[in-house]
Amino acid sequence: MKLVKTLSAIAVVAVLAACSNSAKKEEPIVKSEKTVVYSCGKKPVKVVYQFEGKEAVEAQVSLGKKVIAEGLQRDTAQKDFTSFASDKYTWNVDTGFTLDNTTEVDAVMLTQKGKKSDKILAKNCSINAKATAKANQ
Repeated sequence: MKLVKTLSAIAVVAVLAACSNSAKKEEPIVKSEKTVVYSCGKKPVKVVYQFEGKEAVEAQVSLGKKVIAEGLQRDTAQKDFTSFASDKYTWNVDTGFTLDNTTEVDAVMLTQKGKKSDKILAKNCSINAKATAKANQ
């Protein structure tokens, strides 16, 4: 009788152990933030990027000292370049933009959407390495 109870207990433990191991443990997505300062002609543009893992998912753009576009979401449908957009603004960065190369990839253009045509607010932006390093301290 004791043998039956012992074997039953062992079987229950084995089944429970198998169930607990079969569930995949997902790695938590690491969220991070990085600031990049660009020189767009004579206009300084500061962008705070939000990342999930190595993928950029959101941007906040400041033109001069004023935040003009918050919550720009990554437009994954855009394949020609990395694009962040809202209903009023679009911020485009060169292709291949990730957390690893944030301070190496230049920006293309910031536009404000209009009824008939979009207005270019900044274009041909290059990274201001000194200001970017200071912003990320």
